[in-house]
Amino acid sequence: MLPKIKVFSWRVGHEILHTYKKISLCQQNFVVKCPRCEAKEETFIHALKDCPSARAILTFGGLDNQLIKGNYSWCIDWLEDILRVMDLKAAADFFTLLWNYWNSRNNFIFNGKEDDARGVWERAKNLSRDFRIHNLVYMLVIPAASIHKTWIKSLKGFIKINFVAALSNTMMGFGVIARDEDGFAISGSSGYKDCSLQAE
Repeated sequence: MLPKIKVFSWRVGHEILHTYKKISLCQQNFVVKCPRCEAKEETFIHALKDCPSARAILTFGGLDNQLIKGNYSWCIDWLEDILRVMDLKAAADFFTLLWNYWNSRNNFIFNGKEDDARGVWERAKNLSRDFRIHNLVYMLVIPAASIHKTWIKSLKGFIKINFVAALSNTMMGFGVIARDEDGFAISGSSGYKDCSLQAE
């Protein structure tokens, strides 16, 4: 990823781009409507995802429809969901596309020039060789959340015993609980040893 796009992605993550909503916090009586669609306030999430111009480019780039249509209040929440399904290469391509879209938005505001979705996407493609939005070959930017295992019923007539221990430098604590096939606790106990032990 180009250094300027890395800086841009950092600014997007911290929501410090100059959207109209952001400018209105510093300048009184500033119009906050999106300069492109004029339908809603130009917040970060509107500027980068919900504005019809942004949506056209994201759709053209092949971004998953659920990620485009999802309802988000904060841009960082949207980015986190996207980075959970992208590897590093796809994420670099995605931020390159956003950077090109942001430049297109600025070009519209300051020069009155409207770029079509294909033109913006083509520029991003040229900046990032072998442009791909979805590629699950490499490690994901944000790994999927670990699966939380829960207690499973034991067979009829059996008792399930769970044991847990925790070690520190000078002490070891432990606990045990016995449950029947319906999950009701039959008995339990805990204790500690005030000595240094190995995990085994």
